[in-house]
Amino acid sequence: MASACSRQRPRRVATAVVVVVIAVTKFTHGAWIVVVVTPVMIVGFYTIRRHYDSLRGQLTLRGFVPPKIGRHPVVVLVEACTAES
Repeated sequence: MASACSRQRPRRVATAVVVVVIAVTKFTHGAWIVVVVTPVMIVGFYTIRRHYDSLRGQLTLRGFVPPKIGRHPVVVLVEACTAES
């Protein structure tokens, strides 16, 4: 029995052939900007996604222990904190 992955291979090849044919046809008819800009946008989206995934790992709260707060916590709002203050 063929696996699901091996059954998808002919569809992937056919899809790739159709994409290439359409891209070449559109490119020769003047729609070259779409053929050029779309892959550049996709690469940009993947780059942003990798950056967000990296930030997710850096901003994790795993292992964080919240500080002990006394019975009456107080919040003091400070406008600026400099060496001159």
